Amino acid sequence: MSHEIPQQAQYYEFSRSEMLPFVPETARLCLEVGCGGGKFGAQLIEKRGATVYGIEPVAEAAERARARLTGCYNILFTAEQIPEDLKAMRFDCIIFNDVLEHLVDPWSALQLCKTLLAPDGCIVASIPNILYFHAFFKMFLSQDWKYEDGGIFDQTHMRFYTKKSIMRLFADCGYKLDTITGIHATDSKKMLLWNLLTFFRFSDMRYTQFAVRARL
Repeated sequence: MSHEIPQQAQYYEFSRSEMLPFVPETARLCLEVGCGGGKFGAQLIEKRGATVYGIEPVAEAAERARARLTGCYNILFTAEQIPEDLKAMRFDCIIFNDVLEHLVDPWSALQLCKTLLAPDGCIVASIPNILYFHAFFKMFLSQDWKYEDGGIFDQTHMRFYTKKSIMRLFADCGYKLDTITGIHATDSKKMLLWNLLTFFRFSDMRYTQFAVRARL
C-alpha cells in the first residue's frame, strides 16, 4: 500500500515554520484551529515541549493530526461543537494559520477565543493580503475576480483582508496587537519601482500575508 499523501491532502500538510517565532516561547498549552495535518503543532511539541490540541473540520486531515498532536478534534470551531474538556482548558496561545479568511463569521471565532485563553494568553494568526502586488495587479489588469484552487483568490476564502482591515477585525473584537508583520515579501523589481514612484506609500503590497499576535 502506498503511503504517499494524495495531492488534494497536501493542502493540509504545510509546516508553516515561518510562524513559529510569533508563538511565545513561554506558551506551553496551545490550540491550533484549522490545524490541517498537524505539522505546525508537531513542531511546537518537538521544539518547545508544548502540549498542542488541534481542531480540524476535514476528517482526513484531522486523522493525520491525531498522530502528531496531543489531541485533535474533527469539528468546527463553534461554542456548540467544542467539547467540554477543551472548554475547561485555558490556552497560552490559540493559533489560526490561514484560517480566519475561511470563516463566515471570524468575529464570533475571536470572541469564542476569549473564553478559552489564559489571562496572559494570545492569538497568533497568518492572514492573506488581498493587496499583494502580484494578485492585485493581476485583478486590476484583467478586470476580473477569478477564484483559484489556492493562494490569495482561494475559492474557499469567505473573507478578504488588508493590513488595515486585519487591525480593525482584532480591535473590534477587543484585542490589542503585539505585532502585525508582513511575511513572504515579493522580490519583484516592479514592486520596488512601484514603491519608489509612490514614495513607499503602498509598501504593504509587498507581502503575501500578515502575521499577527494579539492579546486581550
